[in-house]
Amino acid sequence: MIEAVDIDLITNIQARETVSKLPGAERVNFVVMDATRRLDELIQMGRKFGFLFVDHWHGYDATHDVCVRLDKLLTDKAFVLFHDAINPGNADPDHPYGVFPAIEDTLAKDDRFVFAGNFGCCALYQFIERVETPAAPDQIQSPSFINRLRRKLQG
Repeated sequence: MIEAVDIDLITNIQARETVSKLPGAERVNFVVMDATRRLDELIQMGRKFGFLFVDHWHGYDATHDVCVRLDKLLTDKAFVLFHDAINPGNADPDHPYGVFPAIEDTLAKDDRFVFAGNFGCCALYQFIERVETPAAPDQIQSPSFINRLRRKLQG
């Protein structure tokens, strides 16, 4: 089952109409709601996902709200892909984007989340619920762009 959450009714209706013409459309649940509120509902229902694509408001607080809930929403070895994690706005303190800093403050400090790569403007992480031997921080290879952003954000 695919869960498509959007706060904008018009966009949600447009997406529903587009998907309705495709095979598998019956397996998509369209919800109009604040993403954090919906995640809390999904957690209460005990729902787990093998993949989450996070592309809602790209501010720090909204992204942080998602990150702190992920361990309750992902199955073991699941992936989460963050849109606009690799965006210059993340390094600019005057820009509203805060995807990368929110990831740095949450997932990057949790041994269960492993950076799996960046793809265009997206960053992919894998959730490994049972960590046997955590990798040393110097063994995890981050793309050079992420390292540059990290240095800018640290001052």
